[in-house]
Amino acid sequence: MKITLYQNEDQCCGCSACVNICPQNAISMIRNQKGFEYPAVDSTKCISCNACKNVCDFQNPKGSKNHILQAYAMQHKDKNVVFNSSSGGAFTAISDWVLLQGGTVYGAVFDNETFYVKHISAECSNERDSMRGSKYVQSSLGDVFKQIKKDLESGEKVLFSGTPCQCAGLCSYLHGHPENLVIVDLLCHGTPSPDLLVKHINRIEISSKKEIQDYRYRSKKYGYEHTHEALFTDGTKICNVDIKRILKFFVIGMRPSCFECKYTNRERYGDITIGDMWDAPKLVGITDHKGTSTVIVNTQLGKKIVDEIKDSCVLIPVDEKDIRQSALKERVKKPKNYEKFWNDYLKHGYDYVLEHYAPVTIKSWGLFTVQKCAHRLHLDVFLKK
Repeated sequence: MKITLYQNEDQCCGCSACVNICPQNAISMIRNQKGFEYPAVDSTKCISCNACKNVCDFQNPKGSKNHILQAYAMQHKDKNVVFNSSSGGAFTAISDWVLLQGGTVYGAVFDNETFYVKHISAECSNERDSMRGSKYVQSSLGDVFKQIKKDLESGEKVLFSGTPCQCAGLCSYLHGHPENLVIVDLLCHGTPSPDLLVKHINRIEISSKKEIQDYRYRSKKYGYEHTHEALFTDGTKICNVDIKRILKFFVIGMRPSCFECKYTNRERYGDITIGDMWDAPKLVGITDHKGTSTVIVNTQLGKKIVDEIKDSCVLIPVDEKDIRQSALKERVKKPKNYEKFWNDYLKHGYDYVLEHYAPVTIKSWGLFTVQKCAHRLHLDVFLKK
């Protein structure tokens, strides 16, 4: 009898714990027409052991005992690290702590061939640096959980960075939280379809007649804002191509399970939770607008790490209740036109929904022009005030 892992798409977050735990390798992740990966069971291999159903934390929450101990505003003292990070460089500082102890870091990177996002391992800072920066779409985990388990059993220190649902899936797969595992969960506002990003990048390549080598969501070329940047193989760059348009897609094109998220609260699976601190000027007086991280310590291990990296960072305690992050209190709301959007996408394609759901506006063009000019005239901070 074939195992049914979910009845509706909103019951699966795509964490891949079921894939990794299957003793028969009978489950694989298959990308659907919307671009989201879902587990599929090969009935010829399945022995109905139910390991896959039992490991699913999303459908059967096992609960997290980690509660917020302390929150900080953090900015790395190395300005190059800050510039190449989405916010203040917290991930770099924390992962450096693990790498210096001979550990392995697991995080999300862009596949340079396909521009889908995937999790990989890194054993040195050069490999780790590709994990910096927000990716905004869901990553493929593959057999990463198996690799992590093997590393942990050999006594190696491991850091895993991912969305809260991925961190929950890893803990469930491991049946707990081993002492030599450091978990860094993200303040996540939902995961849009990877296909939307890939088609967005393909569209840029077609219009520019150039091949893209790298893509950054949060380039700081024009300050600490949502500045997209594409680097072409010929060495040239282009910024903010259809930025406001693609951001609208990220709100309407999220995975169905995001609207049923179990992890948008103050109970965390991570030893440390990281994200942006948009209110840094108001809360802690950091006014350079280069990017500041929110760092939330949830366990004694997390506290130990933050205490030991403080010399490399500007670290200011804050009241976690003052942090403006909806991901700590509520899940993202499903747009009213969500179903219609996907129906139109599947029927008419990407260009159609781009024109109908995210048309070009004078406002979006004007805001980018002002942002660019302000940066060139060194008026960024003045305009912010």
